[in-house]
Amino acid sequence: MNKSTNIIRYIAAGLGFLATLFFILPLYAGNGSVYIGAQIIFGFQGANLDMFSFLSFLLPSAASIVLLIKTKHSESLATALFLLSGLVLILLPDFLVFFNDHLGLSMILTTYVIPIVLSFMAALLGLTTAISKNSFSTYQIVEMAMLVGIAIVLDLPGLKIRIGASGGSIGFTMVPLFILVLRQGPIKGFVGTGMVYGFATCILDGWGLVTYPFDYLLGYGSLALLGIFQPFIVNEKVTKFNIKGMLFLCLGVLIAIAGRLLASTLSGVIYYEVDFWGSLAYNATYILPSAGIVLAVLIGLYDPIIRMDRMVKSRLS
Repeated sequence: MNKSTNIIRYIAAGLGFLATLFFILPLYAGNGSVYIGAQIIFGFQGANLDMFSFLSFLLPSAASIVLLIKTKHSESLATALFLLSGLVLILLPDFLVFFNDHLGLSMILTTYVIPIVLSFMAALLGLTTAISKNSFSTYQIVEMAMLVGIAIVLDLPGLKIRIGASGGSIGFTMVPLFILVLRQGPIKGFVGTGMVYGFATCILDGWGLVTYPFDYLLGYGSLALLGIFQPFIVNEKVTKFNIKGMLFLCLGVLIAIAGRLLASTLSGVIYYEVDFWGSLAYNATYILPSAGIVLAVLIGLYDPIIRMDRMVKSRLS
């Protein structure tokens, strides 16, 4: 099992490096010329340097390097980076036009699609290696079911404030989901928040399964990014409320919320054909207020979460 996991790890890392390599191939056309990726990324020949092109170039290789380091959460972080790479690549054409309108740049489709596919394939393989290291106990399955159930109850109409006619609400739904991530880490947290809760609430909301990948799987699955900071927030050495843990809690929640906001924004761009900034503004009207409420609740619950974690681990051992 260990050998096969390592093989999958190396294949995923190779796909990440290949995705970066495809940015060296001709990818952009403008003013009758074909530009290679490096000319756009580093601002040569009149092309403007923009963050999206740079991230698209950097993220796949960064994810591969993280995956090869083999730390405790390297698979989880690499998977998140691979997913982010694919999402950034999907947005890249619009940002190329925005930053380089004087060149009239456009993507060459055949080469542009390849790094997107490679990034998502690498993310899937990275997730596979992460899951192989994390088996579920009976207690964890029961705990996940309980916390997901609480989140579904908190999402009922009378317990949230609806925003707009196209979905979105302000409420406490993310509180039990974040607690789940803190209790079980990023991979099991992603299973609980993105796969289980995301699918259940997608069915209950009634917007159709077409919205599941971005609004629900990646939207709520992004909350699992908090799990990357779990060792600094709750661990065997943390016995009570502490400033360091609280700061990592705030940082992790903010990064997770940013991930959810990006995923929901992409959903608006892809499925509802709203421009990027309009979709971002709409989704921010309910995600950011919810984030503020949830973060305040989590800070208030930080000490009880620590005590619960220590009590559960003591009884299970």
